Amino acid sequence: MSVFQRIFNSRGGDLKKKLFTVIVWVIIAVAAMAAVGNLFGSDDGKKTEDSGSQSGADRGISSAYDYISREEKNLSEKLSRVSGAGTVTVAVSVDDIGESVLARNVSTSNEQSGEEGENSSSRDETVVLKGGSGNGEPIVVAENMPKISGVVVISSGAGDERIKNELYESVKALYGIPSHRIKILAGNQ
Repeated sequence: MSVFQRIFNSRGGDLKKKLFTVIVWVIIAVAAMAAVGNLFGSDDGKKTEDSGSQSGADRGISSAYDYISREEKNLSEKLSRVSGAGTVTVAVSVDDIGESVLARNVSTSNEQSGEEGENSSSRDETVVLKGGSGNGEPIVVAENMPKISGVVVISSGAGDERIKNELYESVKALYGIPSHRIKILAGNQ
């Protein structure tokens, strides 16, 4: 027997009290369903444009990882062309994950007040969103890539001091990083 059947079949009490009790139970049931829906991440019928979309931080880390991988691959290819270098493997370290520069609307106002001509100014800055609505993604005007802070090169030809020095000078010239942040190691022949 359900709760509602027990309420209406119970003896005594008037119909208004029974109806009020039923309404309260219905409200409690609806609230519980809404809470359960929110608890399990109901999407309220909204569909995302890209099921693989990432948050801004995840995109930043992903693009930094891609940048580092490209730099390692490109540097390995370039250094392996040095005569006698042989097989070259490169590892690059960075200080940060880079930065996205967002489009912004900036408005300033200057006001002069009082007899003494005191000036006051204010500055209002807002991020520009795609589509102009409050729900859009910010517009990125520039991507600052991560700053390379260190390089390790493993070369099968680095046992020869001349080749080791050529590799070292090449890395130093390409990235402009201090000498204590560059390590050239001899790998297996």
